[in-house]
Amino acid sequence: MNAMALARRYTGYANTYNLDGCESMFAEDMVYVSDGVGVHAGRVAIRAMMDAFFAIRPDLHWDESNYRLAGPDAVAFDFVMTGTDPVAGGPFRRVGVETIYFNPDGKIGRIEVKGRLGSGEKGREGDREKAEKAALQSVL
Repeated sequence: MNAMALARRYTGYANTYNLDGCESMFAEDMVYVSDGVGVHAGRVAIRAMMDAFFAIRPDLHWDESNYRLAGPDAVAFDFVMTGTDPVAGGPFRRVGVETIYFNPDGKIGRIEVKGRLGSGEKGREGDREKAEKAALQSVL
């Protein structure tokens, strides 16, 4: 298994809105943990979350960099996510780290997404993330 190639395939699918491609890489018991959208467990629940996530963010884009091994079957990378804020309606930018853990079959068993806050953003980021979670829940 080439975890680095698999991680790049997954991010390629996400950046082209190919959610069927993303889902094809999920283990049935996958867990998705994110500062922005919370915890979701199971392939079906994660796909539903992703459908809702992309539905309220029609112009979302990730720029990834610094792909690196984070364990024998894990890859981490830095990202900058940009698009239109579904709550405020204006542009937003989120910087963070995503780690993808693969099971022995090459399926994604876990994804962890952690944001990085810049100076002076803590209060706004917490409020924005709460509002985004509420917006996401409204379409789930």
